[in-house]
Amino acid sequence: MNKKTLVWLGVYGIVAYGIYYMVKNMHVTRREKNILTISQDNYRSFDDSYLKSWANAIKSNLSEFTYQGKVYLSNSGKVKK
Repeated sequence: MNKKTLVWLGVYGIVAYGIYYMVKNMHVTRREKNILTISQDNYRSFDDSYLKSWANAIKSNLSEFTYQGKVYLSNSGKVKK
């Protein structure tokens, strides 16, 4: 094999591994699907922007977040007293 062929094989190998890695990490297990189904019923009546604010606070490791002028606790989602 010549040098050009080896380079192309390396490029294809890297691209194939990248696609494999992305597909592997996008997989959701059956257990995770069941948990999502159960918890979905608990939060169905909540406002989408409220849930987004709550999720952002948890991702940022904040103990509380503000939504529509009220302060909520991140661990429970209840209004801070």
